[in-house]
Amino acid sequence: MSQTNKKNKKHKLFFKKKSKSTSSPESEVKSCGSSTEMQQPLNDEERMRESLKNVFEELDHDDDGYIDSTEIRKRLRDCGFIFTAEQCKAMVNLGDKSGDDKLTLVEFQSLFQDIDKISELTKQFGQMDIDKNGFITIEEFRQVLEGHYKTAVKPEKLAQLVSAKDKDGDNRVSYNEFLSACLHK
Repeated sequence: MSQTNKKNKKHKLFFKKKSKSTSSPESEVKSCGSSTEMQQPLNDEERMRESLKNVFEELDHDDDGYIDSTEIRKRLRDCGFIFTAEQCKAMVNLGDKSGDDKLTLVEFQSLFQDIDKISELTKQFGQMDIDKNGFITIEEFRQVLEGHYKTAVKPEKLAQLVSAKDKDGDNRVSYNEFLSACLHK
């Protein structure tokens, strides 16, 4: 056998598909070399989607194709992060387009498009929640406006601002209500 034939045979064996096939080694070499079947490198967005898919699968503890606030909270706790039940519900509610209190993979991936904004809003909420009870009251809102922004606001205007974000009518703004109002303007 000539040196060229040995070299070609070696390449054909190297590129041979592992699946059972009735096609000849020559056709297998062609199909492996075609540009349509070669894997293209992932771009940043594809890499991010793939990473989020892996995170989603890790969070989906019961493998039902959905993640809920309980699964998120448990996994975050396992990783050393402490989030309240309210914060985890808020995360789910932000991404939940169907209103079923759980996230699909697509909803989970789209949620992370706003992650920087959510982080900033969480920081702002923490600054306004002066007594750290998980709610912003009219009085806390007044203190922030007067103390930080040096702006005096009439009590009725403050009540209007709070009630615009207060969805359950308890005259205070929860973390969930705050995020929802700020992200869904």
